[in-house]
Amino acid sequence: MVEKNMLNTLVKILSSIILSTQFFLVEGITSPQQVLIPNQESILFVQDDQIVQYDLDRRKYEKIGERKQNELAGIGKNGELLLCEFEHFTIYSEDEFSSIFKIKNSKGDIEKEFKFFETIRPVYMNEEYVIAVTAVDFLEQHTYRIEVDSGEKKEIFVPRKQLFRPDIPKDILIRNIYEHERKVYVIEDLFGNVYIYRALDAMNIIKPILMRIFNPVPRRNPTNDAQPDFKL
Repeated sequence: MVEKNMLNTLVKILSSIILSTQFFLVEGITSPQQVLIPNQESILFVQDDQIVQYDLDRRKYEKIGERKQNELAGIGKNGELLLCEFEHFTIYSEDEFSSIFKIKNSKGDIEKEFKFFETIRPVYMNEEYVIAVTAVDFLEQHTYRIEVDSGEKKEIFVPRKQLFRPDIPKDILIRNIYEHERKVYVIEDLFGNVYIYRALDAMNIIKPILMRIFNPVPRRNPTNDAQPDFKL
């Protein structure tokens, strides 16, 4: 237990020491509909019907899924892909529902279905809850938290988060900015271009070394193939 606590303390110290920063353009991604940052090594971009995962070290991305235009993507606690499909209906009485949410797993199977009187749309989700807002501009705006297990809905207040502006060129006009643990920032400018600002701490440098030490590539054992018996 003592050794584990010492290791956790060491990791925290190393993670707080910033050694360098990176700032670069993400090629091939413009005006993403969603940006999800599960960790300091990768980013998920939702662009049209494609969901791609971008590797910050290799600066390459690969497709990991698809979604419909009326689906919101989310990330589960184990990094799995989640989806919330939503649909709206015209109603004529308070006994009817105007919104339906379908919670789907990474395979696209429907696990939960919820119906609501309010006309709302999801804006964030994980394995525990969905955050939804009023979907129609001319209606009074509300924000709700919906529990995935029960479908219970309650109105919440979400204060506007003040984000630290990373040290980026002054001529970049920011439209959206997304942040993860003050180490990774995704910046979208007014033209839809996407940039990454990344602060590399000591742990980023040491982690690959530790992985090579504790997870070495298995050495190939010499084979005992029969050798020709040369006799002179």
